[in-house]
Amino acid sequence: PLEMLAAQMHSAYANKDIQGTLENSMAIIKYHPQDASNARLLAGNISLMQDNYPAAVTLFEALRKDWPDSPGPMIALGLAYQLSGEFDKAEANYYEFCYIFEDIFPELVAEVNTFRRLALEGFKSPPKWKEIYRYQLMHELE
Repeated sequence: PLEMLAAQMHSAYANKDIQGTLENSMAIIKYHPQDASNARLLAGNISLMQDNYPAAVTLFEALRKDWPDSPGPMIALGLAYQLSGEFDKAEANYYEFCYIFEDIFPELVAEVNTFRRLALEGFKSPPKWKEIYRYQLMHELE
């Protein structure tokens, strides 16, 4: 059942169990596609951390269709694009985040603007990019 898969997925994610998170996320995406948004977010985050950028891009693109204004997926998709070398797409996602959330998250916007500048200069990997995950909004849909 969905509830059990979701509980296992969240527990695995909280315990940094990569395999458990991905297995349960992918089961939810496959068998419960109408309830797969949170599973896509967590699987995308894990994929990004594991340097599986194509999977992260696919998951975050699908997620943004359902949650176009959610800040975490905006940033995460920008990172996935940048780490994949798709700098124009990365910059577009970063720009959108900065434009929408400039007054709400000024500290975070400053960090993302650094990523934007580096993407525009063709840098694939922003320094310490994984630290962006210290923000709770990277782990939830808003």
